[in-house]
Amino acid sequence: MRYENKISKKDSSDLFSEYKKNRDRELRDHLIENYLYIPKLLSRKYGYKNGEYEDIFQVACLGLVLAVDRFDPTQGYEFGTFATPTIVGEIKKYHRDKEQLIRIPRKIQELNHQINQVRELLENQLLCSPTISEIAVHLEVTEESIIKAMESNNVYYPKSLSVEYESNKDGKFINFIDFLGTVDINFENKDKRTEPFGTNNN
Repeated sequence: MRYENKISKKDSSDLFSEYKKNRDRELRDHLIENYLYIPKLLSRKYGYKNGEYEDIFQVACLGLVLAVDRFDPTQGYEFGTFATPTIVGEIKKYHRDKEQLIRIPRKIQELNHQINQVRELLENQLLCSPTISEIAVHLEVTEESIIKAMESNNVYYPKSLSVEYESNKDGKFINFIDFLGTVDINFENKDKRTEPFGTNNN
């Protein structure tokens, strides 16, 4: 079946209803092609400043595909109104994931978000900072899960070597660089070591 290039608002609703019933691939491709102007506009908005237009456009197109698959015309919304936040959400997720040094599982990210909310809630109730145990009880998860989620925050950005930590021994502060190992002075001489017993040096 061939479809007209331009879809009117009325035809759009009818075609989406048809696609929701039969999931016809040709119809799906036609709907995507008709609404390509949306990811193009959003890519210009979010991609030109950092010179990533092509990458952003690809991500925006993925958002358009997701929007076409999820759209329900019976809800009373126009497709453009539904698709825009879906596409923008994919673009923002792309930027967020790209900024992270190590990608954190979504489950841990969500737990971190809940921890921050509960911490603020309990601080207002207890008038002091809540303990890990109190947060764990409130969220009905283990203390180990809370600690793991909180520690995951350390991988988002590198720590400066000049960061100071308090020493438990004498109350003095030491730099993060002091925790790092030193260069083995014998490493460069490893090839100059005596040959194994029995090797003929002549």
